[in-house]
Amino acid sequence: MRTRTKVALARIASRALVWMRRGVGAGGFATVSRRGVRWHLDLTEGIELSIYLLGGFEISVSKAGGRWVRPGAVILDLGANIGAHTLPLARYVGCRGKVVAVEATAYAFRRLQRNLALNPDLAKRVVPVHALLVADRQQRATATAFASWPLASNGGVRSSHGGVAKPTQGARVTTLDALVQNLALGPVEFVKIDTDGSEFGILSGGRETLRRWRPTLLLEMAPYAFEHSEQTFEQMIDLLCSLDYRFFQLDGVTELPRSAGELAARIPDGAAINALAFANANRAGEPPIADAPKRS
Repeated sequence: MRTRTKVALARIASRALVWMRRGVGAGGFATVSRRGVRWHLDLTEGIELSIYLLGGFEISVSKAGGRWVRPGAVILDLGANIGAHTLPLARYVGCRGKVVAVEATAYAFRRLQRNLALNPDLAKRVVPVHALLVADRQQRATATAFASWPLASNGGVRSSHGGVAKPTQGARVTTLDALVQNLALGPVEFVKIDTDGSEFGILSGGRETLRRWRPTLLLEMAPYAFEHSEQTFEQMIDLLCSLDYRFFQLDGVTELPRSAGELAARIPDGAAINALAFANANRAGEPPIADAPKRS
């Protein structure tokens, strides 16, 4: 289903839900527990409405994290937004693991911090970072990044995916490699990246991290997201292929093409798929540790 269609359906559900809640004296915000995580949610936002109604955002991605992230791992959530994947990932890494959650916009970063505050035990495992990741620290930083999918109105939204860009003012501008070095992170085992068309620059600035640690990647493949970007979907795919990565569906078994053109042809116009990328040196088709200890 095209992203624009999903947003349109969510807009209908949001209006009906908020109308019913106002009828009983509640508003458009709710603090709830879903799947063992506490959330403060704006029900007029697409990601947050999904958590409220379905228990999570992109459930298949969360399940993939549960399969491919081992307890005790150091992982990166690039494009953390409000923490929709950060907090579930923090559960998966357990008390000895660490999730570095990177968000570029002050709008989403504040909401991420609020959701972390509602989950103090999980927050101990999370390092929230307000940063704009770039290919080279000398390049000009972008002033905005997509961080909001409003359902209450169409004002200012990108027609292809319904998103609204928010200011990145106040974000630290750095590369992924510099961030990993400055935080003195140990072996980085897993990286989730969903940054709506800026993936190439971020991964390009993380070449050394990818070469050194060979982490498993969970990335959104959305060719349409690059339409208004200086970067291209082909650049992202070619970069990962040059680093000896192979692409798989979320089952980790069904291999996808390594050609950007063939991949794009499999993705409906205006839609996206989530995929895994394994370095060839790593095995695919089974979780990193088959008999992983119980998560705490």
